[in-house]
Amino acid sequence: MKRTRRNSQAGLGLVELMLTVGLFTGLLTLFSMSLQGFSENQRSSMDQAKAQMNAQKGLSAIREALGQTSFGGGLPEVFDGNDMGVAFPALAHPVANAYENLPPTRELVFQTLVDADDDGWPDVDAAGKMFWSPTLAALIVTPDTQGVNRLYMVDADGGRNPLARNVGSLVIDDSASSGFQIPLNQLRVRLFMAPGENEAQAATPLPFETHIELAREEEALW
Repeated sequence: MKRTRRNSQAGLGLVELMLTVGLFTGLLTLFSMSLQGFSENQRSSMDQAKAQMNAQKGLSAIREALGQTSFGGGLPEVFDGNDMGVAFPALAHPVANAYENLPPTRELVFQTLVDADDDGWPDVDAAGKMFWSPTLAALIVTPDTQGVNRLYMVDADGGRNPLARNVGSLVIDDSASSGFQIPLNQLRVRLFMAPGENEAQAATPLPFETHIELAREEEALW
């Protein structure tokens, strides 16, 4: 009888050990899953914050550029897709990567002010009328050397100034393209970013929007 009792006690000790190991393994698995989920959420939040900063930087540069352009004489002019290169061959560029869940890119051609003396102020005549460059500028989206969409401002000298990276779509509307929902002297700019460095893995693009009021071509500086 004593031998049986010892065997029974040894058996209970083994069962308890197996239960303890199983419980510990389960808790460890749950902890690992929770840690992985936390890391993914943190990475997603960082990607979203990076996309927001990138978009705000791009919109700020767009507002600065278009805040010094004119309305009149058929400009600014919006172009669907890559149609800009047909009307203005000097502004032709590779077509941007498209996304099924985003509106197609709509780009812009516009005038810029002349600042021949490079003093940071537009040149004017004796009457205070501003001089506009005969060479047009543009806002375009095209892939960079790594195949990632970038938003560029093409200045009147033909140089490209990168404004934002990892762009899903740029949609610029004037009064006509918006169905006359916005005034004739305004533009609506919507910038859709693809969160994360890898555009192919972007799940929910983020839209950022701004409205820009344009000066009339004949307006004087004072």
